[in-house]
Amino acid sequence: MIGPLSPDREPLEALTIFATQLVAMMSMPDTQKLHRLVIAGSIESPELGRLFWEAGPGRGFKIIATYLEQQKVIGKLAIDDVNRDAGMLIGMLVGGIALRLNLGTPAMTQTVEEQEAWASQTVRQFLRLIPRGCYGFHARALHMRVTMMEAKAM
Repeated sequence: MIGPLSPDREPLEALTIFATQLVAMMSMPDTQKLHRLVIAGSIESPELGRLFWEAGPGRGFKIIATYLEQQKVIGKLAIDDVNRDAGMLIGMLVGGIALRLNLGTPAMTQTVEEQEAWASQTVRQFLRLIPRGCYGFHARALHMRVTMMEAKAM
């Protein structure tokens, strides 16, 4: 079971721990069998999909969104939309794995080493997309605009 992330941990460490657990869980054949059953059952009974989301994937989504919000509040990550970014991270982590396994083809994360490498590399890529500290996207864009205006004035 994947639990809450400590806001005291640095983003790289905390997100890599979460990612490694999620990738390991998603790489399990039983997890994919369950996902296929729920997807098939949700066609006739959409309530099944909603209940499954709330009990499983939705919990993981909330864990990440909560952690990202905490990091935003303390100024470690400059995030505009924590829900969007949580969804992006989870999609990056499990999208390719789930698709392959749902189609019955082997995942690229069959060994523990492959799972850890996938999780670590994905978190690193994700964090490269997010500005560090309070000097986020909007502040950088404003700074660039002011700098360009000053250069033109000279």
